[in-house]
Amino acid sequence: MKKFAKFFAVALVAVMALSVLVACDTTKEPTKLATPVVTVDENGVASWKAIDNATAYAYKIDGGKETVINKTSVTLTNGQSITVKAAGNGTDYTDSDYSAAATYKAADPKPTTGLPTPAAGFYMTNADLVQENDTTRYLVYTTNETAADNYNRIAIRKGVKTDDGWVYGEESVAVEGGDDNAWDTYIGSASIVKGTFAKGKETYNWLIAYCATNDAEDRAFQIGIAVAKDPMGTWTKLDAPVITFDKNTYGATSMGCYAPSVVNYNKESGIRIFYTYADTYGHFAYLWDANLADLTKIDGQKAMLPTNGNLSGGDSELMFPNADFAYDETNKKFVAVKDYSPSAGTKPNYADRFELAEIAEKELYTIEIGKGWTSLKLWDTFDLDNGYERAYSACIVSDAFGHLLAGDIELVYNVCDTAEANADYLYSQKLMTVTYTAE
Repeated sequence: MKKFAKFFAVALVAVMALSVLVACDTTKEPTKLATPVVTVDENGVASWKAIDNATAYAYKIDGGKETVINKTSVTLTNGQSITVKAAGNGTDYTDSDYSAAATYKAADPKPTTGLPTPAAGFYMTNADLVQENDTTRYLVYTTNETAADNYNRIAIRKGVKTDDGWVYGEESVAVEGGDDNAWDTYIGSASIVKGTFAKGKETYNWLIAYCATNDAEDRAFQIGIAVAKDPMGTWTKLDAPVITFDKNTYGATSMGCYAPSVVNYNKESGIRIFYTYADTYGHFAYLWDANLADLTKIDGQKAMLPTNGNLSGGDSELMFPNADFAYDETNKKFVAVKDYSPSAGTKPNYADRFELAEIAEKELYTIEIGKGWTSLKLWDTFDLDNGYERAYSACIVSDAFGHLLAGDIELVYNVCDTAEANADYLYSQKLMTVTYTAE
């Protein structure tokens, strides 16, 4: 009985001691911190809200080395991904799990609006700009084949209307010079128009009239035609010029027939090519009419345009050089923009002003002298105030058929440095715009 009592007493003491030990052990499991939620803004800044009880944050870029920081943001570069965890104190709080990955994808750069600018060593001249519809334009111009040379070709770009303005795509070659024995070895300027044309079994929707010569001194130009199904596709040249210049009769040192400006007056196949005719007597405007429904049977007729009216010029007999035309079908008029004559006397010998004018259509079809041209506005380099001393070779932005667009008249013109200011003035040639609003 005494042995049992003694054993019971010992056991009771052990239980009581264990109870005391348990009661005195207040240790608890550490708390795992909440996982950060990471977002990335448009500037590439990855950020997250502060986590309660975190002592720091650790992150990994693209799964790489862990970096510890004491702030709640990290700046990423385009394409980088980040994961983040909150760091605990190691006793009461343990590290969180790593967050889901967040990636920075930079927005595509905003496209450049407005007319394109040539790269260094290149020039852009003699533009023609047509608008096919409210969202599509085609810009045709002369440029050089390789940097710092002056071997021309005709290029084209497609323009697309955006909320911020017109954005022009990559340059595509439309017309290049022929071989050494061709009539069009050296290319000049060009003009584009939409219509309906056929050559054999092939039909085409677009036509370019371009001037060219086989004279390396850029004399005795003639005018040819190229056609395409799509302006940005392949262009097919006709074998021979449609408007010719006989240099043996009219002077081998004359410029001949240049600066074509094409209008589709019936929006089908009725083509009128306006151009400058230059011989030893001066520079005058002509037109050439033909139905080009069948390009294998071309029979065009030409006529000289009137020069009377109140146009500006510096010669005893008014010249009409380097002009572009558009048809005002509603008012039965033709609108033209021409270089002032004479051109500047110091290099380069380009004009320093251009003039917009109009004439009644009926006056082009008669030998009787009518009212003639009415000047609408003359721009010189002081009016334009663009920092250049040359302003020349302007064109009228028209619809795809060469008809006047409704509203204000938009013009695209050339500028360049003078030889005195820039020995490489040839490669400073670029395009600018100005708008005429009728009073």
